Amino acid sequence: MRYIVIVFLFLGAMIRGNSSLAQFTTSPGTTIGITVATKVGVQANAINQGTISNNGTLYLYNDWSNAGTYAGVGIVNLFGSDQAFAHNGQNLASLFVNGGGSKQISSNVLITEGLVLTDGLIDVNPSANFVVKSTASISGASLSSYVRGKMQISGQGNQYFPIGTGSTFTPVELIKVKGNAPVVAMEAKEPHPVGQGGLGVVEISQARYWERTVVSGEMTEGKITLPTINESFIGTMNNASIVASDELGGTYESLGQQSTSGTVDNGTVTSFEDALFNFYALASEINNSREADSIALVKLYARANGDDWINKTDWLTAPIDTWHGVSVQGGRVVGINLADNNLTGRLTADLRKLSLAASLNLSNNQIGQGVPASAAQLTNLQTLNLASNRLESLPNLSTLPNIQLIDVSGNLLQFDDLEPNIGLSNFNYANQGKFGTALDSLQPVHTSFVHDLSVGGSANEYQWFRNGESVAQANSSTYAIDDLIYDNMGEYELRATSSLVPDLILASNTQKIRATASVQGRVTNADGANVANATGAALGIRPGRYDTLGSYTGGANGLFFISQLVLGDYLLYASQNNNVYIPTYHKRTIDWAFADVVNLRENITGADITMEYLPRELTPDDGDNVVLGFLDEDFGSGKVLDRKRVKGAGVSISRSRFRAKGNEDDYELVVYIQTDENGEFEISNLADGDYRINIQYPGIPIDPASFIDFQLGGGAGLEQNRISLEALVTEESLLITKVKETGIYLSYFKDLEVYPNPADKFVTIKYEQLVKGNVVAELMDLNGNSLKTTALKNEKNYMQLLDVADVNNGVYVLRFHDQLVPGRPIITYRIIISR
Repeated sequence: MRYIVIVFLFLGAMIRGNSSLAQFTTSPGTTIGITVATKVGVQANAINQGTISNNGTLYLYNDWSNAGTYAGVGIVNLFGSDQAFAHNGQNLASLFVNGGGSKQISSNVLITEGLVLTDGLIDVNPSANFVVKSTASISGASLSSYVRGKMQISGQGNQYFPIGTGSTFTPVELIKVKGNAPVVAMEAKEPHPVGQGGLGVVEISQARYWERTVVSGEMTEGKITLPTINESFIGTMNNASIVASDELGGTYESLGQQSTSGTVDNGTVTSFEDALFNFYALASEINNSREADSIALVKLYARANGDDWINKTDWLTAPIDTWHGVSVQGGRVVGINLADNNLTGRLTADLRKLSLAASLNLSNNQIGQGVPASAAQLTNLQTLNLASNRLESLPNLSTLPNIQLIDVSGNLLQFDDLEPNIGLSNFNYANQGKFGTALDSLQPVHTSFVHDLSVGGSANEYQWFRNGESVAQANSSTYAIDDLIYDNMGEYELRATSSLVPDLILASNTQKIRATASVQGRVTNADGANVANATGAALGIRPGRYDTLGSYTGGANGLFFISQLVLGDYLLYASQNNNVYIPTYHKRTIDWAFADVVNLRENITGADITMEYLPRELTPDDGDNVVLGFLDEDFGSGKVLDRKRVKGAGVSISRSRFRAKGNEDDYELVVYIQTDENGEFEISNLADGDYRINIQYPGIPIDPASFIDFQLGGGAGLEQNRISLEALVTEESLLITKVKETGIYLSYFKDLEVYPNPADKFVTIKYEQLVKGNVVAELMDLNGNSLKTTALKNEKNYMQLLDVADVNNGVYVLRFHDQLVPGRPIITYRIIISR
């Protein structure tokens, strides 16, 4: 039934036209609304110069010209026998074609929701863009209703083109299109100016061809399906192939045959190779002969990047029975073994031409994409070994009559690939790789987030895991986080099993989702005044050295702000390059080990830092003592001699106020400096007294035995006004690896030498005299574990060997200490053992 509204009565003054109803026009400034479930029909030519909001159905029986604004999610139904349709570049939710005849598209239109072709042809003007979104539904196309001219589809995924020529419906489908915002056009044309066939191509169709155009964006993947329409020249569908060329009438390359349906008179052929050419046609190919074997192998060499194979002896240069890995009997290929040969790329659909092959072994390579469906045509095949590749799909091979073993373990297959083959004996599918794209997403705290992964299969069961622990009530392929906080962020993984595919667990790539928040505070000095333009950062607390995860530059008012900081535990610090303040940690300390930890779980304000003043600069009037040294770092490169100096590490020296009983740790900071470009430091003008040195490397604690306490000046008439030290920071600790001082050291030894360094089998300990004490030399690893100990003799001109032949290569500490004075080393050396 037609729903017709007498438009000039219904719309009143908003429509103008002559008395014969030849034309109706909506005036500029006029708005017409068609509500849901309302049907409005216009039998005259319609011109829209105002605004039409269509959320119902608009029936057009004659020409349409949209010079105004068209909006809404409703349907436009073209019901006339012949109509001109000019929508002028605006979107159209759904277009229905009825009434027969020709619907002439003369200007651009984008269909977003649906195209229903029932009766009538769409003729697209060469200057018009007729575009359908890939997410829109397309239905009803047939011999009596299709698109003539260039049809475009925008977006990724499957793209169905219900196109045809003047009198023939020749639909095309692009399958699993991928790329960067692709807009692809297809057009059917006839006849075909046939060009030259490539390798293995016998004959190319002259009846018709299809032209593909990438209108915008980029298409990187996608197979093509073409219809067979009375293609008797092909013979049988087993010989059918799709060929393609970038030049009309040029040399056509075979894209192979992934699958077929129907017959050569009424069926379809789907290519194995991607459809990335300009022109396409149907063709017949060579099968079941020595020449077909050769073609299959040549294409395997090309598709699997044969130039990079480890062994490609005689390939392409000699008879195939001498090619590496190829077995030939009676002139035909009966087996291929190219295991462990660096095959990459992909397989070719032409493997189906190896009709007498009984074995195929391509295991332990890096072959990607999928096994072609045409492999199911290898009826003589007995063993198929594709283990340890990167294959993503597997066809149904259960119909192979002679198959005895299939090994596809160690690939990227899913349950839908395995289910059709599960009944095969000796079918090995273990250890499939992870599925899905790895995710690392940062989202503001308290936002919602949905994990959604797809796993092929018909009987799947799911379980989500967070940081390795199962998540309660998370047993579908989708997992929603309604309120993202610290306690539910982390690394998620979906594991899938199938009742149809026993003893296999598929796991997803890591889906990392982390919540972020901001930190705001103010930097002031000890007097309460704002510190302008301070710089600093948030240091993420973790085992080992801390990460710098968020930096800032404060304002003139002392305020600082760090945004998008991942929830966690942090130290905040501030510095200012004006020789007034010491780099200081929140809330008020120059030592990271005593800083207040910021537990970031929400957006934080008031994370203030009070900066400490630098001590006054020492002068020669203060004293003449010197402490100098350098700092190396080694974070597990594995190379014994691979070290680098640490720039910018804070070095502080504090002087003991007094040493009354119970107040041994009362120290006053006297100097703070940072290591220079070479990782070195030198502190002069120190007065006589007892001192403690500290080196700052956030996250790496100082080894307690290396926390240096020393004395400058005085000391039994010995000069002790200069100390030289070496320090090494590793993932575990910051170690003082060598100390020379004229006080403690000289009170024990005269001319101590330790060599060679690096050492091989022995370390030689030599000295002119050991003055006093019960001294031992102890070899320790960098974790403080004692490996070897040897007691030294109080003798003159003494030499002792320390056997290190059974000690592994690496860096160690040789520490000399007096057993009668525990906890106070005399001197420490860094020893490298290298063979």
